[in-house]
Amino acid sequence: MTRLYHLIHPITQVQHFFMLGLLILSLALLMMLFSLSIQAEESSCQGDCVPVGKWDISVSVGLGIRTNPVIKQKNEIFTLVPKISYYGKRFFFENYDIGYTLIDQQAHQFNAILISSGFEQVFFNNGRIHSIELDNNTAHSDTPVTDHSRPTLKLHKRRTAGLSGFEYTYIHPNFDWQTQILQDVTHIHDGHKVRTAITVPWVNQKSRWAFSTGATWQSQQLIDYYYGVDDTEVYDTSKAYHANASTAFYIKAQWERPLSQHWGLRALVDYKWLGSSVTRSPIIQEDALLTAYFAGVYHF
Repeated sequence: MTRLYHLIHPITQVQHFFMLGLLILSLALLMMLFSLSIQAEESSCQGDCVPVGKWDISVSVGLGIRTNPVIKQKNEIFTLVPKISYYGKRFFFENYDIGYTLIDQQAHQFNAILISSGFEQVFFNNGRIHSIELDNNTAHSDTPVTDHSRPTLKLHKRRTAGLSGFEYTYIHPNFDWQTQILQDVTHIHDGHKVRTAITVPWVNQKSRWAFSTGATWQSQQLIDYYYGVDDTEVYDTSKAYHANASTAFYIKAQWERPLSQHWGLRALVDYKWLGSSVTRSPIIQEDALLTAYFAGVYHF
């Protein structure tokens, strides 16, 4: 049976992205204009913000794991996580992401950003993915293996794309709402992404908690580049898979506790449900991702 997404013309994806982006940006701009009419411009930095004009460098040493949903790939184990950030009056830098603040108020912030979206690419680091039997992934296969003399799949390299766009943050005393509207400016896959999330902070004595939930919409071009299987990657073209746009959802909990001027503890648990177009891919064996990390943190 022909899937519906094979019948959707690419212009539909582009129109959907820009309509969604326009709606979110319009809402953000209306909120900022309303705020401008009743208050003077103030800095949005409160609480534990990095001091303006100073570098913040820290190293987390502990044990963490991120599950990998791609077949024949190992889960990622990590122990050392460096973090480097700098926030000026307008320009800011955090690890591999850079941005420029266009509007900065007590309750609203609007930034232009350029980020390295390497989350999908890291799933394909293990070389064994280039020579596997698709039919070994029985959860996605309806056809029995008829020829064991050669592998059925040889994937091309998935590269990391650079995404650029706009980021809006609404800062409420009880929560933060952040939305990013991004597109591929490196022309790796020419896809688009919209991310939105709400974070609720909570301070209990010396411990600081943050609970987040959000969603990420990714266009057909992005999803198909990483999780699709085109005709040139399979010996049997009937096993090719062309993915559609997809939306993933996640929940996350973070915990921090300072121990001294330089030392502290940090823990994180993140659970992400992959979108249906991703989980239907023949190279995906799981429908969710789990990231967990516990470490000691040293601030320089």
